[in-house]
Amino acid sequence: MPIRPRRGALRAPSPSRSSISVRTPFVSWSTNGTRVVTTDGEALIRKSLKELVDELDPQQFWQIHRSTLVNVAAIAGVTRDFRGRMLVKLKKRDDTLLVSDTYTHLFRQM
Repeated sequence: MPIRPRRGALRAPSPSRSSISVRTPFVSWSTNGTRVVTTDGEALIRKSLKELVDELDPQQFWQIHRSTLVNVAAIAGVTRDFRGRMLVKLKKRDDTLLVSDTYTHLFRQM
């Protein structure tokens, strides 16, 4: 069951498991719930990130931070900032996601 968005917030239908795996560039945890970013907008769901990690295909969705899952098909490229931290650039979105040092090994083969 989705969390009610604040007034003026973008409202998107509650994504099902199939829509998360197909149309979602990334999923992140926020204080209000788990934020699912789709090609159509954003939605907050009541599932924890841990539950989604267990449900989603690990070949398609990589955990890149303790609070972020990214769809591998949505990755446009990986860069480093001036501090040497790894950043993921997404296709069709302006979002840039930080990769935790714990998960940098996922990008060694790219």
